[in-house]
Amino acid sequence: MNASELRVLPKEELESLVIREREALWKKRMSAAVGQATKSSELVRSRRQVARLLTVLREKA
Repeated sequence: MNASELRVLPKEELESLVIREREALWKKRMSAAVGQATKSSELVRSRRQVARLLTVLREKA
């Protein structure tokens, strides 16, 4: 989702998306740490998505 799509979502849904995306990022980091094949681009995408969600949440505050 891009930022314009996120801006129309309610605050509660954004908060749940942040939690879900952080959990996904943690799982990707752990799988990369134990040597399982994980694309580094997926880690970057997840980090940027978390940052995007937090930015939209701060704008709504």
